[in-house]
Amino acid sequence: MTRHPSPRSTRSALLVAALAVLAAAGCSGNALESTTAQKLRKLGALYVNLAVSHKGMGPKSAAELKACVAEAPEFILKMNGVEPSERESLFVSDRDGQPFAILPGVGIAGITGTKAPLIAHEQAGVGGKRLVVYANVKVEEVDDDRLRQMLGQPNP
Repeated sequence: MTRHPSPRSTRSALLVAALAVLAAAGCSGNALESTTAQKLRKLGALYVNLAVSHKGMGPKSAAELKACVAEAPEFILKMNGVEPSERESLFVSDRDGQPFAILPGVGIAGITGTKAPLIAHEQAGVGGKRLVVYANVKVEEVDDDRLRQMLGQPNP
C-alpha cells in the first residue's frame, strides 16, 4: 500500500521550502545579514583602503570613491570581496534602492575597538531604520534619531 502525503503536510512542506528560498535570497528579516549590509562592508573596506593610501583621510566625495573603485585593479577588488561586475551596484542599497550616502574626508586614525567613525549610510532605509558602516567596517542598524545624532544634526 502506497502512502500519499496529506494536502496539509504538502502545503507545510511547500511553505518551508518557500521560506528557505527567500532566506537564501537575502530576504530574511535580519538586516545585518542582508545584501545591503554586505555591500556596506565591502564599500567600507574600499573606503579604508583609499584612506590608507591618502595619509589616513577618506575620499573627498562619493564621486572620488566611485572613480577609485572603477579604476581599481581586479585583485584589489577581490581582496575586498568585490567582484568586478559589482562596481556600479556596490553603491546602491538593495533595501531602499537609493545610492549610499558617503561621508567625505573622514579620517581613519585610531579606529581600534569601538571608536571608529561613521563613513557611509543608507539614505532612506526601511521602517525608520538605516544601515550604517563605520571605518572599522562594522555595519549597524540605527534609527533616524541615532543617525542624526551621529551626523551632528539636531533632531526635529
